[in-house]
Amino acid sequence: MRSLILLAIIFLCATTGVILLLYMISLIRKARPSERTHMDPLPRMLRLVWPVVNILQFHVSEIAPT
Repeated sequence: MRSLILLAIIFLCATTGVILLLYMISLIRKARPSERTHMDPLPRMLRLVWPVVNILQFHVSEIAPT
């Protein structure tokens, strides 16, 4: 009985993880890449974080009041 409950908990955690992963992938795919053709190149550390900034800007600007 105990192993069945443990197996159910593991299954639910794995299912939740997969759902969250698919949700994050859909959020990333919705965001448009930023147009940086006429701007200076980003510094190295900012270049690593820039995709996250772009995704947050895209989704937060949809719900933020103007």
